[in-house]
Amino acid sequence: MKTMMTPLASIYTTSVMEHHHFNQTVTILQQDGHNILKTMTSAEYKQALSLIKHCILATDLALFFSNKAELNKILESGNYNIHDEHHRRLTQAILMTGCDLIASAKPWYIQTETVKVIFEEFYEQGDAERMNGRDPIPMMDRNKAHELPQMQVGAHLRNALPALFVAQQNGCIRLL
Repeated sequence: MKTMMTPLASIYTTSVMEHHHFNQTVTILQQDGHNILKTMTSAEYKQALSLIKHCILATDLALFFSNKAELNKILESGNYNIHDEHHRRLTQAILMTGCDLIASAKPWYIQTETVKVIFEEFYEQGDAERMNGRDPIPMMDRNKAHELPQMQVGAHLRNALPALFVAQQNGCIRLL
């Protein structure tokens, strides 16, 4: 999205869709009947929005690998502290990736429909990239749709399983 200079990409410098999702969340929360946070104090509201933003931005898979590496290093050192705000934020980020990729754990008929919707979005982006003279990455290339099962397995081995493995590590498990 960033390389194609879409309108959204011109607004946000990083995590384009995730920033858009957060801003849409805030817009919804500001509508009558939708502000589930309205009874909070100003400080609580600010803290809640900060957590919501952090969790939504954490769904950017590009951030997952550095978050995972940092959390793994902390866990391996034995210095994980559930009360340390940075450690908690890293754990939340990893859990958000796991949650974002959990469709495969749902019943088959739900999972297959979810994948169709997600990949149609990917293919549309790939089509747009191709129209702009760029070669799309394989998962956004509708000409490689026959590779979808292998792509799904690979994505889960690289992303979902490591996210859940890190989350179940000693120390992190107490956050669940």
